[in-house]
Amino acid sequence: MAAELVGGAFLSAFLQVLFDRMASPEVKIFIKNEGLNPQTFLKLKATLLSVNAVLDDAEGKQISNPNVNKWVNELKDAVYDAEDLLDEVATEALRCKLESEFQTQSSTAKVLPSLNSLRISLCPNFVSFPVGGLHAPNLTRLEVSDCVDLKSLPEKMYSLLPALISLKICNCPQLESFPEGGLPSILNSLFVSFCDKLTANLKDWDLQRLNSLKIFSIRGKCEGMEYFPEEGFLPSTLTFLYIVEVPNLRSLSNQGLQHLTSLRKLEITGCPQLQSMSGQELPESLCVLKIGNCPLLKPRLQKDKGEDWPKIAFVPIIEIDDEMVI
Repeated sequence: MAAELVGGAFLSAFLQVLFDRMASPEVKIFIKNEGLNPQTFLKLKATLLSVNAVLDDAEGKQISNPNVNKWVNELKDAVYDAEDLLDEVATEALRCKLESEFQTQSSTAKVLPSLNSLRISLCPNFVSFPVGGLHAPNLTRLEVSDCVDLKSLPEKMYSLLPALISLKICNCPQLESFPEGGLPSILNSLFVSFCDKLTANLKDWDLQRLNSLKIFSIRGKCEGMEYFPEEGFLPSTLTFLYIVEVPNLRSLSNQGLQHLTSLRKLEITGCPQLQSMSGQELPESLCVLKIGNCPLLKPRLQKDKGEDWPKIAFVPIIEIDDEMVI
């Protein structure tokens, strides 16, 4: 009984949250800018107000009238649908607001000391960060994804983002290079996925100067990347290395991995042209080797028989196509 009563009270409070969202400046501006009919949202609010008016009466009747209880449960679903709609509107409104702010800020962009984490996603008109860079001295995590026209990352990242430890870039096909001066030296993890122009210029990444980098993942077309990694490309501090869905990769350079004395896990998946491990055995620090969907390489890693087996035999945990090699 008590749970049913609480359910009605919860709905009433929940509706108030929806009203507040509908009245937010971002939502109002979004409705205006997108040319939407504000009467639609007014009608929605009027309907929700009517619902709210009968909830108090419904709470009292839930005890003796199961039909009212059923109605309240159905009402919950309708309210949740309304919340989903407003969530989409609010998210799009905030996205447009952020996109507009980034596009209009000048070279005298203000310092953002309270910004700790920033994720920018699905912004098709977002082409650049503020002129002069994004000055956020306490920003630790930056993720940019599905910004198909983004051409550059923030300027002076090495100095304006001194606390940045994690950078994720996904599906930004027009992004050509990292900013002049390179990435912040404190960077701990770097994930790059489906950024074709960026991965076409691996030689310019200058990752070896990142003395704190422990996690590196690369994924996507990677034009011209048939042999990876070049000697000295990766910093010796690297602990986890992921190579995913690189269709043209043909050879893993063990020589380019030898200096990675802290490497603990190496994972290579979805590289159908990968057919060999060139050079010596893998770094002796390696504890986990995971290979998946690399059909040309798989027979060369067959235990005690494959040509490249001696290069990996010492690794304590070896998994090939989701099967442990014992």
